[in-house]
Amino acid sequence: KRRKEENPMKYTNDLLLEIVGKIAEAQTDRAWRIESILESYNADDIKISSGATKFCLIIPTVDFVIKWSKDIDNEDTAREISIYEDAVTNHLDCFFPKTELFAEIDGYVFVKQEKIDYAACDMQYTERRRYEKISRTVPHNLVKKMNKGVQLPDCDYCRQLDHLWAKTVISLYGKKCAKDLCDFIQKHYISDLHKANIGYKNHRPVILDFCGYYGSY
Repeated sequence: KRRKEENPMKYTNDLLLEIVGKIAEAQTDRAWRIESILESYNADDIKISSGATKFCLIIPTVDFVIKWSKDIDNEDTAREISIYEDAVTNHLDCFFPKTELFAEIDGYVFVKQEKIDYAACDMQYTERRRYEKISRTVPHNLVKKMNKGVQLPDCDYCRQLDHLWAKTVISLYGKKCAKDLCDFIQKHYISDLHKANIGYKNHRPVILDFCGYYGSY
């Protein structure tokens, strides 16, 4: 039976390391197999999010998620660590949740990433109204420039930025910082910035998946 909400499991680092160790040992790209591992630890309140190339464990009692690539030879998660470190160097880490190595086991790189409040695709009406008010003076042509600035050459997965998210970036940080972010996205070839891969933390716009995507769905 599912544990009662008032008595959640305490997920210590040691316990989480043991769990991801079992996942690495299984060498699986199947969500149901990971679910069975979690069930063996009575960890049925951990949610699994599965994207095109990565898995993500959403753990209720800690302030971070754990991500790793489905394919052991895929370096996406390790790349996110280096991109975050470069964002810190370039004073652009305000746009990226803190990302660092959690464990490297049997060739799998498990990344620990700070939780955000919500993705742009999950924004509630009251929050939308907040950001519309904040960014109401930002002209449309600046958003068009920002969208143009994130388009990558020879990439089929360059999405148009969510209009409100882009307006909020410009409103809160200014045109120069928005251009610096676009240049950074170009530098690291960050593609696939759809509404599930961008969001908000502490009422600030962030990018939560910044390794890009270059394969096929």
